Amino acid sequence: MLCKQNTTRKKSNLSHFNSCMQLRIATNASTLKAHNMRAFSLLEFIIVLSVAGILAGFTVPRFNKIIATSQVNALQAKLQSAIYLARSTAVSQKETIAFCPYAKAGCSKNWSNGAMIFTDKNNNQLIDNDDILLETISLYSKNFDVNWRASAGRKFLRFSPSGMAKEFGRFTLCYKNNDLSLARSLVINRQGRLRAYRDRNHDGIVEDVNGRQADC
Repeated sequence: MLCKQNTTRKKSNLSHFNSCMQLRIATNASTLKAHNMRAFSLLEFIIVLSVAGILAGFTVPRFNKIIATSQVNALQAKLQSAIYLARSTAVSQKETIAFCPYAKAGCSKNWSNGAMIFTDKNNNQLIDNDDILLETISLYSKNFDVNWRASAGRKFLRFSPSGMAKEFGRFTLCYKNNDLSLARSLVINRQGRLRAYRDRNHDGIVEDVNGRQADC
């Protein structure tokens, strides 16, 4: 409007009109460029969000698997250490040592509540007045169950002064969604020796020397 008014008033202001029109064209071009930049930035943002969503779909389950693997390996290491301690104490103190699910007065049946190691002079799985509680071990995990399958179906484990196992069998650590790649198993033989299942055929699942997988 201003450009038109200037030309109406005085034709000699043609140069001013031209300058005004150039300014308007430049302003319109700048405005269009800004709109295009905003539109392009929004498109980029949408693409980034889409890619991030796709990557998250792959990354989150893998990340959870890594965490669960770390948890079960730590739980297995803790269980192994407790078994070694019970056996070595039986040999060094020349006494029968019990290793069983924790309860205040003696052995219970649920390993996930924790475990304990104590002297069991009369082999009754109770902490009597002349027995000594040596260690308590936390085996609780929200993702894994701890199970012990022994000879005669016993829920406890004892080592004699010679280091022999009075009950022999296997511990299994089972992931609660039944993923066998996260299962672990420890075998205790009659001599009291311990060995862990390992992935012998590289299929991601542990097994014993005969190819038997964990009983989960």
